[in-house]
Formats: sequence, structure tokens, C-alpha cells
Amino acid sequence: MVAARRPAALRGVVLCASFIRSPLPWFPSALEMLVGRTTFALAPGFVRSSLLLGRHASPRLRSLLHRAHGLVDPGVMAARARAILHVDVSSALRDCSAPLLYLRSGQDRMVSENSWRLVAELRPDARVEVLPGPHLLLQTHPAEAIAAIERFLASSVSDGAETCSWTIGHLR
Repeated sequence: MVAARRPAALRGVVLCASFIRSPLPWFPSALEMLVGRTTFALAPGFVRSSLLLGRHASPRLRSLLHRAHGLVDPGVMAARARAILHVDVSSALRDCSAPLLYLRSGQDRMVSENSWRLVAELRPDARVEVLPGPHLLLQTHPAEAIAAIERFLASSVSDGAETCSWTIGHLR
């Protein structure tokens, strides 16, 4: 939505394991009743880990995920989940003229390939990179994600603007 406002310094947009309309379009009102504070407070860690990290869940990543979720009040998580059920930023995507890269997770259990298809329908110029990994793609495959972003910058955003440099040493 910020990119649709065309800020002067914007050179490109990267969406990662994302969606522009709810990835759960079925019966949002019924789902909304099921998504409450208790849902997130009582959800076992292995369920969250399975949904977000899949088979890429190392002990370290499971621990970090557990710590991160412990920092967020379950009511906040529930409110975010309910908001997802009603999101539709299709018009903002159409209004965004910046080059667009969509990083799609090959084994995403949260956001299906249909989300990418809708982006491609609204922005046929968008580029997609399918990377191996779960929903938390940046956490599980940072080097591959950075390489994809670098390719995008080199091919789509090279208009003489300052280039970005990346380091992944701190991610290991």
C-alpha cells in the first residue's frame, strides 16, 4: 500500500510468501469466530512450527519461533489473523508501478500458489521466484532469498540509482 503512493526513492517491491487477498476466502465470518486469543494462547508449538517452518524446522529455528511468538500477546496475533480474513489490496497492487518481485515458498502451508496467480493476473509484469522452503522463507533460506533479490535488483532496478549491498553472515 505504501508503494502504491509512489514514494520518490522507491525502486522496486519485494513480496515474500505474501498475498493481496485473504488466502482463506472460505466463510471468513465463521473462521473469524474461531480465531480468538485462546486459539493462539493454547496452540502447541509443534503446530506453529509445522505450519510456518515445515520440514525445515531446526531446533534453533523452533526456539527462535517460540521466543518470537512469546513476545506477542495472543490477542494481537488473533487480531492480525482476523484482519487477514478480510484483506484485499488488489487496487493498491494495480496502482503500484514499481518493479515487483514475488518470492514464493515451494512448500508454503499458509499461502498457496493461488496468491501468486492473483498477483500475476493483476501485475503481468511481476517476476516470481519459487524457492524451496516453508512459509518462513527468509528465516529458513536467507541466502537463496538474497540471491533472488540481487537478481531482481540487477535486472529490474538498475537505473543508475545507488545499489544495495547484502551480507548474510549474521543470518547463519
